[in-house]
Amino acid sequence: MTGKKQGAKMYKHAELLQDTELDVKSTVPGFAVNCNLQFMDIPALRNNFRSDFLGIILVVKGRLKISINLEEHIMEPNSLLLATPHALKQVISMDDNTILCGLSATVDFMGKIFADKLLDLMNYFSTKYCPHWQLDDKDAATIATTFNVLLHRTEEYNTHTYGKELFYHSFATLLYELGGMGQKYARINHADFSRKENLVMAFTTLVQRHFRQQRNVQAFAEQLHVTPKYLTETVKEITGSTAGEMIDQFVILEAKRMLSDTPLSILQIAEELNFSDQSFFGKYFKRFVGHSPKEYRQIQRKI
Repeated sequence: MTGKKQGAKMYKHAELLQDTELDVKSTVPGFAVNCNLQFMDIPALRNNFRSDFLGIILVVKGRLKISINLEEHIMEPNSLLLATPHALKQVISMDDNTILCGLSATVDFMGKIFADKLLDLMNYFSTKYCPHWQLDDKDAATIATTFNVLLHRTEEYNTHTYGKELFYHSFATLLYELGGMGQKYARINHADFSRKENLVMAFTTLVQRHFRQQRNVQAFAEQLHVTPKYLTETVKEITGSTAGEMIDQFVILEAKRMLSDTPLSILQIAEELNFSDQSFFGKYFKRFVGHSPKEYRQIQRKI
């Protein structure tokens, strides 16, 4: 099992947009939606893979068999699937007449516009809950309608005076619908989690709460009463990323959000994220993003 996880291919959002079988068009960076996905045979999805994006799928017609973290799920009409980026995924089979509503959103996209609210809503996208929900007719219709509104908003994203704002509002509506439905449909994935799974969930919770003040793996390991080496190896085994990489992901997403959506100076952002000085923050940010904080802010203001 560990070997499979470590060897899984990374399926990137850019590849998804290029797959002609999917016929996905995107006018919004880091996001795509299709309300009439039909039978597709994509070799890259036939083997276990991870992705750099969140996937949400609603089955409208037909039958789909998919594996999430090596557990098979049979999806029929009104089935909803919430597939996280780090989850190990595989499309096993799909009926020829299958029709899906599907969307994809990169981690960067999600974190940038919904960082504060995302942590609560994404609780239902964690390994704690089963990723497969069987909706009733009313709730399935609500999700399908929201998908169609999102598709419409993406088409007007660059042409409507408030296209970006309307799109963000529509996407937030979908997340809130899912958050509300989660209380009805989300069920615990396993009666008992393994010790390693519990450790990773506890680590993720700690990081979500304290990444603005703490970026040291050893400090988190001490709070969890394990060695830094064991924590890093366990997080890597379960999620595909090391403990340090997960911490960096949270920090960078928050830095991007603050640079895009707040009037704070770069120095103030560095202080908010507990960097020793602006120069260190700048080097750290550029190492992951490829642009300095100033350059990134300028790019975002042009989008």
